[in-house]
Amino acid sequence: MPESPPSPAAPHIVEWVKQCAVSPFIIIDSLAAFFEGEDENDAAAMRAFIDEGRVLLKAGACGILILHHSGKSESSKTYRGSSDLKAAIDSGYVLVN
Repeated sequence: MPESPPSPAAPHIVEWVKQCAVSPFIIIDSLAAFFEGEDENDAAAMRAFIDEGRVLLKAGACGILILHHSGKSESSKTYRGSSDLKAAIDSGYVLVN
């Protein structure tokens, strides 16, 4: 795409969710592509991003799936970036080979 992806809770996305005849299940692929914060380690920015998913749920989405890659270090094998990501989500799954 020639332009950056929109914020998950951009007004036109929220309006689309509200107008859907059936509640959509939204997949954000990936967090890094849509995260507008400057630093994945910034807890406030990470919480604000996750809250955008909650805006979509309140607009009528039946679920939000945010794909996020794990880190390479031992301390980030589950979640890369701010530890607030783990605290902000309702459930998380780690897929491994």
